Amino acid sequence: MDESRWFADKRQATEDAYLSSSDVRAQSGFSGDRARWERARRPIAEVIDREGSFLDAGCANGLLMESIVQWTRERRLAIEPYGLDLSPRLLGEAMARLPRWSAHLYPGNVLYWRPPRRFDFVRVELEYVPSHRRAELVDRLLRDFLAPEGRLVVCRYSDSVQQPQPGGLAADLHELGYEPTGHAHANDVDGSTLTHVACIDRPSEWSLPRPKGLNAAAVELRGWRASDAPAIAAACSDPEIQRWLPMPSPYTQDHALEYVAAMDEEVATGKGFALAIVDPSSDRPVGSIGCRMARETGIADVGYWVAPGARGKGVATSALCALSAWVFENLHPVRLELLANTSNAASQRVAAKAGFVREGVLRAYHELRGRRVDMVMFSMLPGDRDAR
Repeated sequence: MDESRWFADKRQATEDAYLSSSDVRAQSGFSGDRARWERARRPIAEVIDREGSFLDAGCANGLLMESIVQWTRERRLAIEPYGLDLSPRLLGEAMARLPRWSAHLYPGNVLYWRPPRRFDFVRVELEYVPSHRRAELVDRLLRDFLAPEGRLVVCRYSDSVQQPQPGGLAADLHELGYEPTGHAHANDVDGSTLTHVACIDRPSEWSLPRPKGLNAAAVELRGWRASDAPAIAAACSDPEIQRWLPMPSPYTQDHALEYVAAMDEEVATGKGFALAIVDPSSDRPVGSIGCRMARETGIADVGYWVAPGARGKGVATSALCALSAWVFENLHPVRLELLANTSNAASQRVAAKAGFVREGVLRAYHELRGRRVDMVMFSMLPGDRDAR
C-alpha cells in the first residue's frame, strides 16, 4: 500500500473510532470507566522521574497529557505538556478542552514533523507508523526529539493479552535494535494486561557532557530553564551587553526561550552548552557562561556575560575559573580559547584573572552591528593550569 494512503486510512480509522462517542475517555482511544482509565494509563506517569517537558506523540483529545500533568504533580514534579497528532479533528478536540495549552498542540506526522524544541520525555506507540518504518521512528525520536538525558516512553495497550512479563514490547524493540532501560505495566481486574510501557533513554554519547550543579566561589552554575526567560530577557536588554554581543534588539522573552531551546540543541548535537550563573542563596540567574567544543580539532572556546547588578563582584572570574577547570578535566581540549573585544577592558581583565594568556589581536575578526571589529585572543593550555 502507498504510504500516504496508509496514513490517510490510519487517520480516518482513528477519527471514526474515537469521535463516535462523546465520552472523553473514548475520544482518547479507551473503553472503560474512570478507574480503569487511570489504572491503564498511570504506568506512563510512573516512568517520568523528574521535572521537564513531555510530548505526547499521538495526543488525540489531550486527556493523557492532561492526566500526566496531574499524576506527576502528586509527586511534586512540574511537567510542561506538548501534544502532536496526525488528526486535525482530534487536535481540535484537544484545543477546545485545553485552551491553556493550545499553543503547545501541533498537527503533524511524527515521521516528518519538525519539533520546535527538544523534550525531556516523549510518549509514542510503534503502531503509529507502518511496521517497516518503526526502527526509523525510534531513531528519529531519540536523535531529533529528545533533550540530552531524555527518555522515550513506548506504550502498547491491550485488553486481550493474558499477563506475561512485559516482554512482548521489549522483544519488538530488541528486534528493532533497541534495548529498553526500564519497564512498567498495568493489569486489569481479571489479570489481563492493559498496558505495557518500555523506556529507552537517549544515549549519553550523542551529547556533549555538561556540568551539573557546578560550584564556584560565591556562585553556582546550572543549566538554563524556560522559567529563567524573564531574567535572560532583562539582562540581555542591558545596553552594555548589547554593546559587546550580537543580541537581538529589543530582546524579548520569546528570544530568551529560543536561546534556552538552542542551548539544549547544542548539547544534544554534541557542539556545546551554556550554563546559568546563579546566586546560590536564591537560584536567581546573574549571568551566563558557555563552552563550545570542536571535536575534530580538540579546540574549545568559552564566553560569558554578567547582568548589570552582579558586575564588579568577581562573578565572571569565579564562573570562568570553575568552568575552565571542569572543561579540562572532562572534555580534555588541546586548548581553550576566549575572545574579547579590543575595547572591552572588563572582559579582558576577567580572562587574565582566570589564568588565560593574551596571545594577540585578530583584526576585523567578528561582525557586530554591521561592522567588523577587532578581537583579542586569549588561550589556556592544559599545562597552564598546572603552572598556576
